[in-house]
Amino acid sequence: MDIDVTVTRDELAGWLEELAPIRIHLDDLEETERWLELERPVLVEFVPGVGVRLVTSGRLRYELAGFEIPATIRKLVLMMIPEVVPASSSMQSLAFRLEIEDGDLVRVPVFVDQALVRRVNSALTPETTRMIWHFGQTLARSIPLSNRLEPLDSLRLSVSGGAVGIDDRRICFSIPLPLAVERSAARPAEG
Repeated sequence: MDIDVTVTRDELAGWLEELAPIRIHLDDLEETERWLELERPVLVEFVPGVGVRLVTSGRLRYELAGFEIPATIRKLVLMMIPEVVPASSSMQSLAFRLEIEDGDLVRVPVFVDQALVRRVNSALTPETTRMIWHFGQTLARSIPLSNRLEPLDSLRLSVSGGAVGIDDRRICFSIPLPLAVERSAARPAEG
């Protein structure tokens, strides 16, 4: 048995519209006040086989070489890359990695722009943003059956991986869910 989930560009654009503006803290809140604030995207584009490209604007607050840099972002090109990753040997996860492709900061030199992009990208991992769905843990289940169904004990769903596909119109996420029957005794002989 498989579960297939499809998200269209219009659906994703609607969700992103709901999320913005959003402030992404680049550190634990108690440590510093480093953040990236994003406005509603002006472009949501599916990049086949890669991810979703977003074009937006916003603000950045960052400290670099002892100097605090509050900056306005005229244009930010951000990739959101969905990938299936093993959370452990038996559990799978769907992670959304964010990666800045290009940024244009108002009144900030290009070499500082590039250094900030590298530092911000290193802070936007799925682990730090928690943009991870541990679907293996969510979906793997043992479902007890009634004792009226002798000698059956339960149905067991396990997760055997997953796949993400992206074309120019949609993201497709597929999860194979093998189903097994657990028995308290051997299968009765046919007769």
